[in-house]
Amino acid sequence: MTDQELRNAWLETQSRLEKIESQINCNSANGFNANRKTSLDNLIRRYKTFACIGVGMTLCSFGWFNSHILEGTAGHILSIVMIGYFLLAALMDMYLMNGLQSINLSTMSVSKVCELVAKYRKFHHRCMIVLIPICIVLIGIMVSAFISDTYMIIGIIFGAIIGFAIGIMQYRRFMDDYRILSED
Repeated sequence: MTDQELRNAWLETQSRLEKIESQINCNSANGFNANRKTSLDNLIRRYKTFACIGVGMTLCSFGWFNSHILEGTAGHILSIVMIGYFLLAALMDMYLMNGLQSINLSTMSVSKVCELVAKYRKFHHRCMIVLIPICIVLIGIMVSAFISDTYMIIGIIFGAIIGFAIGIMQYRRFMDDYRILSED
């Protein structure tokens, strides 16, 4: 290779790099962020958010004990099931959050990270296997408690549909982050 050929190859490489840098700079206006959150950070943040929501809903569920909306023991049964459900969901989310926080991408081997990610992904599915039937029972208790109030039944049905849609959307986000994390 002559000096001229080496110089031309160098200039061609430099122009390619400048072109790539200009594309990256153009993309920065379109949402490219070099400091974006990793999938692990997204999972931890999402579990923390759901754990906080679970604790908040647990506290709100205590309000059913003294509410005069339901008469007799129906209010107490509904309150106990709601407290149990939301507390269990919060504890499961906290366990998953703490487990994922223990993953250190810089010091752990790839195989260890993949092993832990698979473990917590599997636990996430086990949590769903436990929580979904309890949620169905909870909705059934609410429907039976408000069977004479048509508007409450309609509200419960719409709430269940919206909750189901949000749940599917969040599940897909969780699984996308788990997939990306196990690929890296």
